[in-house]
Amino acid sequence: MNRDIGHSENFIEIDLSGGDVELPASCRGIYTGSGGNLVVQGWDDNQDTTFTGLSASMGLPVGVRFIRTAGTTCTGLVALL
Repeated sequence: MNRDIGHSENFIEIDLSGGDVELPASCRGIYTGSGGNLVVQGWDDNQDTTFTGLSASMGLPVGVRFIRTAGTTCTGLVALL
């Protein structure tokens, strides 16, 4: 799926306290408030991918379908739409 990762105009705060979060197809990236690991599943993937050692205040330009609770240590996550 081809995605424009230009500027974002809408945002969704991500709360993992209730389990995995499914994001809308318009997701252009993820902002990490604190550093750590981020476990995601992309739109065209059937398996999870772990981004390790992410920095705080980082914008990760990836289209993500799911953010997984298990293995994710980053907090302050925001979906960029």
